[in-house]
Amino acid sequence: KDEYDMINKKDINDSIRKVWKSLWSSMAISYRVGQIFKEMKKAEKKEEEISEEYVLEIFESLLKPSMSLLVMPLLHPISAGVLFTNDPTNNRQNNDIFINSNWGIGESVASGRVNPDYFTIK
Repeated sequence: KDEYDMINKKDINDSIRKVWKSLWSSMAISYRVGQIFKEMKKAEKKEEEISEEYVLEIFESLLKPSMSLLVMPLLHPISAGVLFTNDPTNNRQNNDIFINSNWGIGESVASGRVNPDYFTIK
């Protein structure tokens, strides 16, 4: 996951190229290979037979990965946060909405660097 925050409009094309290039970084490739092994281990635990087609599909996904790219204007909020539809403390789903928020653009909440304000909407 690469991010380029608060760039100038003149630098946007270079930043887009850097993000697309990151799809082939050693970290990204290592992650994809790790996911393949996770899937194969799951199949082994269930004692499922791994078909040749499945193996080929997995390796094709490694060689032809996909990526999304979002370019959007940066807001300058007073506060921001993260909204959850499952309770983040126990991952149970109910009809409540949970919001963690903090002053600023919300990056400190998303990264876990702060103890955010916590709201429950019933």
